[in-house]
Amino acid sequence: MAGKMRTAYLRDDDTLQEFLERGESAGIIDFALRIMRTPQGDLDFYIHPSQRDGETADFTVSGGCVSRLKVGAGSSRPGGRVKLIR
Repeated sequence: MAGKMRTAYLRDDDTLQEFLERGESAGIIDFALRIMRTPQGDLDFYIHPSQRDGETADFTVSGGCVSRLKVGAGSSRPGGRVKLIR
């Protein structure tokens, strides 16, 4: 299939680590990240391949934990929480 983008690495329930590892296995090692502060003071961010076509994943950071945001047809509720290592 000529011209088909390779974006099958993203799954709705991926953790940040799974998203990055799946991208790496697809040959994607550079990512761009953009943060936005919510009215509640949390940090939301999205991440996608840098200068390359690919999927975008949305997360939120609150209390030292990263949670996946569900966007699109569903609500923007955090998924599983992962404690950040310090």
